[in-house]
Amino acid sequence: MSSIEQIIKPKNLKEGERLAFIERAALDLLKDQRVDLAVMEGPSYRSTNKPFTLGEVYGTFKLILFRKNIKTLIASPRAVKKYAVGKGTATKEQMIQEACKQGCTTAQEDIADAWHLAMLGRDVLAGESRSGKRSAEEVVQKMRRDLCLC
Repeated sequence: MSSIEQIIKPKNLKEGERLAFIERAALDLLKDQRVDLAVMEGPSYRSTNKPFTLGEVYGTFKLILFRKNIKTLIASPRAVKKYAVGKGTATKEQMIQEACKQGCTTAQEDIADAWHLAMLGRDVLAGESRSGKRSAEEVVQKMRRDLCLC
């Protein structure tokens, strides 16, 4: 697993210019990396904060991964929470606490979520959950079936 830790910040760009910036930055991050699997959190259908904008960015990343021929795993928000904390209704605070317990060095919500997604990808590729939690193992095995890795 790579140690890339960077947040793409398009600042005040709008519309297509913003998406082009995100695409260039993502491609630059991937440039010298070997990526076996990308894990993305699926959309939250109850989300109320800018769903169309988020959808555009989400689609941009999916297109980048497709063009780079990188296997992509989409994990629902509930699956990520179940994997990380043991229940699909975990709070943001519980997700942060669990990430920090496992070695994540920040209490920032989006970074903690990314941590759990990275650990899920690691475990999917390994074929088992390293946490030892039954709930995490269930999520890992389902994701492996989704990717046809069984």
